[in-house]
Amino acid sequence: MDWKFLSAMELDDLGFDFTVLGDFRSRLIMHGLEERVLEAMLARLSEAGLLRAGGRQESRRPPATSA
Repeated sequence: MDWKFLSAMELDDLGFDFTVLGDFRSRLIMHGLEERVLEAMLARLSEAGLLRAGGRQESRRPPATSA
């Protein structure tokens, strides 16, 4: 509910259809463009100072526990 309020959406709005991401990924792979998209994203992140070469991977998530 909070994210709908912050994005000025109606409370009964269904929101984003996540199958769109899977379809987009499939089309990228079908046309062999996944590497180009990855390289473009890495370049933009690096230019913005959000990615450094040789850096350490960090995750703020707690470790997963098995059930």
